[in-house]
Amino acid sequence: MDSQQPYTEQNIEQAIKDYILRDIMYEMNDVALVNDLPLIQNRILDSMSMLKLQSFLEEEFNLTINPEEVLPDNFETVNNLTSFVMKKLNIV
Repeated sequence: MDSQQPYTEQNIEQAIKDYILRDIMYEMNDVALVNDLPLIQNRILDSMSMLKLQSFLEEEFNLTINPEEVLPDNFETVNNLTSFVMKKLNIV
C-alpha cells in the first residue's frame, strides 16, 4: 500500500480481501469471500495461512502483531481482521 495514502477502513479491508483471495483462496472458486464469512470455521485459514496472513499484515501496514494477538477472534472474519488492524493503527 502506498505509504503516502492514509489508511481508511475501506482500503484496509480491501487489502486484506485481496491478499486472502490471491494467496489463500486461490483454489477456492466455489466460495465467495464476504466480510462476515467465518474463515477458520470454513477452513479457509489454518495455522500456516494465519502465520502468512500475520506476516502480510505486519508488512503491508507496518505494524507488529504479538503472538498473544494471533487469536481466532482477531482472524475469524474480514470484518474482525479489519477492526484488529484499525485498532493496531489507532484508527477508530
